[in-house]
Amino acid sequence: MDEKWMQRRLRWLTLFCVLISIALTVGGGIAAALLDNMFKGSLNEQMAAETAQYKANIERKIDADIQTLATLSSFMEFSNSMDADKFAKSLYESNNQNGFIRMGYFEKDGSGIRVTINGPIEQDLKADQTAPAVYQLIKKAWQGETAVSGVYRDGPEKKEFIAYAVPVWKDDQVVGALTACDSVSVLLDILKDKGRFSDQGSVYIIGPDADIVLRDGNCGDGELMSEEEKAAFREAAGKQENIFLKLDHQGTDCQAYAQPLGLNDWYLLFAVTGRGMNEPMYHNMMITRMLFIMIVIIANCCIFQGYRMLKKSSRDLLKLAYYDPVTGGYNMVRFSDMLEPVLQSTREFSVVALNIRKFKFINEIFGNEMANRLLCEVERALDDAIKENEFFCRETADKFYILFRTADREEVRRRLEKISGQISTIFQDRQRHYRIMLYMGVVTGNDILRERMNREDVMTHVMFALNKARQGQQDDIWFYNAELHEREELINYIESHMNQALNDGEFKLFLQPKIELNTGKRGGGAGALDQGRRKYDISW
Repeated sequence: MDEKWMQRRLRWLTLFCVLISIALTVGGGIAAALLDNMFKGSLNEQMAAETAQYKANIERKIDADIQTLATLSSFMEFSNSMDADKFAKSLYESNNQNGFIRMGYFEKDGSGIRVTINGPIEQDLKADQTAPAVYQLIKKAWQGETAVSGVYRDGPEKKEFIAYAVPVWKDDQVVGALTACDSVSVLLDILKDKGRFSDQGSVYIIGPDADIVLRDGNCGDGELMSEEEKAAFREAAGKQENIFLKLDHQGTDCQAYAQPLGLNDWYLLFAVTGRGMNEPMYHNMMITRMLFIMIVIIANCCIFQGYRMLKKSSRDLLKLAYYDPVTGGYNMVRFSDMLEPVLQSTREFSVVALNIRKFKFINEIFGNEMANRLLCEVERALDDAIKENEFFCRETADKFYILFRTADREEVRRRLEKISGQISTIFQDRQRHYRIMLYMGVVTGNDILRERMNREDVMTHVMFALNKARQGQQDDIWFYNAELHEREELINYIESHMNQALNDGEFKLFLQPKIELNTGKRGGGAGALDQGRRKYDISW
């Protein structure tokens, strides 16, 4: 198993999981935004339709009142003569019939007549004696314009009125102005008339300066807009366009739609809370959004959990492949993978094979648990002893391999003696007075004669040195040398030519007994094995 391949695969898996999680999150955000936009779009359409209906009703009312005045002015145009008393009486009767609170007629010289429903007839009234808002309308009518006033207050009780004025023509000349006023309650009745979607909404008539001209009964008495919102409204209102607004009205977020009323630069504004016009749709949207968010969260949790499980499995596989289950250090597979680049780059290294003497005896006497503890203590001692870019492993049982980044035999010996001294005292306590002894074989990069080194040669050489060190009884360190090299070559030669030599009958055995001088008895023997090409001495 290749650790780099596993790590690369794990990185790709991590990237894939992150991308999937981001895609789900972004997709969820987009879906939530689309739902929100759909709801807002539906809300805006409903507000626009509701506002248009209110506007149509207001325009219908104002147009009807103006049409009434225009009709009366037409009759006056074709009336050649009428004395003041008779005219005043006719105007009074007409006012009582059409529902206006007050009507008046003013000639261009400023004189006029004004009648009030169920009230007195005022003759010889001057135009400038009327309310300022009405006087402004009269002057416009004298200029041939049909005009509608804003809301103004008049009378002792300062009631609110709205007034109209139309010119009276005669022989293509404006001879006077016909006026009428009515209570603003007629407009309020229209604003209070709730439609299909507006029972939770509020309706306002807003002036060009963002001040409230009229409001329905559901609006309360507070300000509708803050100063910043008023400034934004005035900027948009200057273009006489439809306006969508988001308002903070008395601590409540509101969606608002304003449409030019076509009268006195007024705007008809319809405001509603974010869910007031369509509560069921709002709840359905919120439920759908929450469900989708939950699905995204659950999917991300599943992806994250799956990623954690896969990552743990990958780590477990790497641990099984490269780590020793007893000590937790590297195993032989990992050591071999790390050794190969060193062999290709330098000869300044030493490979050490380390064994514990009589480890089988320790295992039998002290038990498997203590033997494993000994192996872990050896692992810790080696971990403390190695330097940067050095490493070690446990192969099997009590065999460890170490790579030092030096080919100096004396330095290697000093370091190994220090390690041996540290390990020897592991079982030196009150219950166990047992000294741990090691034997070690070493091969340095300079001891390898081949120009191109490979892992198999290095491991073979170090094993020859280890087997030589094994022959002693104490802590022994044996370096691979020329003698071992010759012995290694001999053994390799015998192993490679033995079968063929036996088949060819090349081996001849010569024996000579050994006689003990003090007893005269045979105490051993000596022999020689002659292969023709080689001779081997044998003794026992």
